[in-house]
Amino acid sequence: MRKTQTHLSNNKMIEFFHRHVVPIYFNMQCGADKRCFIVTSFVMSVYDQWFLVTAGHCIEDIEKLNAAGYEIVRCRLIDSIGSGASHRLPIPFDYAESRATKMCYDSNYDYGLIFLEDYYIELLRSNGVIPIKEDAWEKQPQDPEYFALIGVPDELSDTSEDVVLVTSTFHIVKELAERPPYFKPTDAPTFFGKIYLDEPMTTIIGMSGGPIFSFKTNESGQLKYWLHAVQSRWVKPEKVVAACLMRPLGIFLKEFIEGKHQNKINKET
Repeated sequence: MRKTQTHLSNNKMIEFFHRHVVPIYFNMQCGADKRCFIVTSFVMSVYDQWFLVTAGHCIEDIEKLNAAGYEIVRCRLIDSIGSGASHRLPIPFDYAESRATKMCYDSNYDYGLIFLEDYYIELLRSNGVIPIKEDAWEKQPQDPEYFALIGVPDELSDTSEDVVLVTSTFHIVKELAERPPYFKPTDAPTFFGKIYLDEPMTTIIGMSGGPIFSFKTNESGQLKYWLHAVQSRWVKPEKVVAACLMRPLGIFLKEFIEGKHQNKINKET
């Protein structure tokens, strides 16, 4: 990758939230066929351990490409979009050794998780990346004023072996009180919403794995935000989305680090 360029809609807002959001660039090859693409992800922490979070089906898609004979030629963490970034070159990332995991075999629990080692944590931290900590995902506000999704849509970005043009966008999402009929019933804790797209966007493909934040003004008049969900599915004609709530995943990870789920994990693996 010789050059990385970024284009930001609503520059200051997106730069601010890209302190948490780290798109992942993949260059995969099978024979003469090459696939270059971006996966939206963000950084959260549990007991100071950093994780990259995305949608589980994004990790599953990479596993399917591997099974079909594709190998990862190049993988990079694009950490240069945030407001505190000082280094513009992306970080080479060993995805194959990263223990990327889809957290549940039930597709309705669409969580993807990548454990970050200290080496990558220090590189990300040195470029202004900040994890979303417990106080932003564990304590959700009552009656948020609005929600918003941030991510990297495919149709506004361009990827190749040599040049990556990254366009990151930010969209208001109106919460829906009931599950839309376009989605199957599920017991998984799910956020449903209607998303608003600005021209020229027609699709949010590529934004799976993006964080959905909730916003509310506190008693001091400050607008605060929390990590609410991770984008999973959408229905294009109706512009409705389904996203997996983040608090259940965060609580599971806390309990896992405390040793409460070790036996369960060992049985599944």
